[in-house]
Amino acid sequence: MGTTRWAGHRLPGVLAMVVSVLVTGCTTPTGPTPSSSAPTGVTSTPVTSTSQTAPSPSATSTTGWPAGVVTPFRTTEAGSATGKRIGLISPDATDPFSRAVTDSIIAETTTAGAALIRCDPGADGEFALECAQRLSNQQVDGWIVQRSGWMPGNSLCGAGPRTVPMIVVDGPPGPCTTATVTADDSAAGRLAGSHLGEYSIHDHDCRFDSFILITDPTESAASTARAEGIREGFRQSCPDRLEMPFTTAPGTTVAPPPTTTDPSQQSASSSAAAERARVTVVDTADQKAVYDAVQRAIGAQPDSGRILIAAVSDGPAFTAMTAVRSAGRLEDVRLVAVGADQRSRCEIAGNPRWLGDAALFPDRYGELVVPSLIDAMAGRSIPQAMLTTPQFVDVSTVSGSYDVSSCPENP
Repeated sequence: MGTTRWAGHRLPGVLAMVVSVLVTGCTTPTGPTPSSSAPTGVTSTPVTSTSQTAPSPSATSTTGWPAGVVTPFRTTEAGSATGKRIGLISPDATDPFSRAVTDSIIAETTTAGAALIRCDPGADGEFALECAQRLSNQQVDGWIVQRSGWMPGNSLCGAGPRTVPMIVVDGPPGPCTTATVTADDSAAGRLAGSHLGEYSIHDHDCRFDSFILITDPTESAASTARAEGIREGFRQSCPDRLEMPFTTAPGTTVAPPPTTTDPSQQSASSSAAAERARVTVVDTADQKAVYDAVQRAIGAQPDSGRILIAAVSDGPAFTAMTAVRSAGRLEDVRLVAVGADQRSRCEIAGNPRWLGDAALFPDRYGELVVPSLIDAMAGRSIPQAMLTTPQFVDVSTVSGSYDVSSCPENP
């Protein structure tokens, strides 16, 4: 089936409306549980299981919404939604992650044979409501909303289709949401942190001079979950090296205080604190600020100082590595991140200082969103909150998930 595009709009700066795959529902969810076997019309094909796959995560539930259920990617059966109309509200994202998610949803909708009606609101909340209103007049059988950060979900629910299923991707549920799909951010952080910790304990017995954590205030919930996961994962290998919580002013360097107020133990405690690495938290979405903060933190260390960097996403991680190169400190730095999107893959494949990423597979989201929506449209139960499974990829495994044959040896 084809994709329909809505051209033009009265609001300045708003991109065109495009027909895409989406299942929308504005009926209050009744708490479905996951099926014990693959539903009719789809074949279960989970992400390859390896020792680098995240353990079963414990997702934090939102108020009135169940904790997430780890749900495998599935193969969409060709023609399984022939004759159906799916609506999709998603911005024409400039970041690689969101763009990969949208492309994956569109591809899986095409495979399913559904007519996809896509509306692109950009960053305009008012136009997002118009998108929902237009979908309600298009007789869609279901709809998908990606990154519904424009406004509260109940506003979209009031404007959009009210009797068909709706799946929200990487956004909070509204009263009409049938299901949500998002990454398990805590598990992804733990994967990244544990691999950085394993490197540290094996390479230099957890002795290093600086730990730089790069977070993102624009994605506060995901960023916080990933940052805490990084800390937890790292402490599994190096439990006494990072006692400070990862919360401080942007770009501030802090050291943990003594852990006791007993004068007889102050000296030993102060000595132990001195052995712990200083933690620099860079909490900004501005890439120049990331670059400058990383250069300052590196410059404060001796020429031979060991420096560890962890980032909650690939954009700032790539910027941090650029700052490391400019400072001439590649040999002293080891980095991990969360995402494994297009920006990081060549670094992982060819730069031994980039130890790897907790991959979130945005290019496969459609393999979960679209089959689940088709199930819901057919009246089959799906989990209300679905989590994708992160997997750590490094130089030895990245080529198993992505084509890195054209990457330079030393990016």
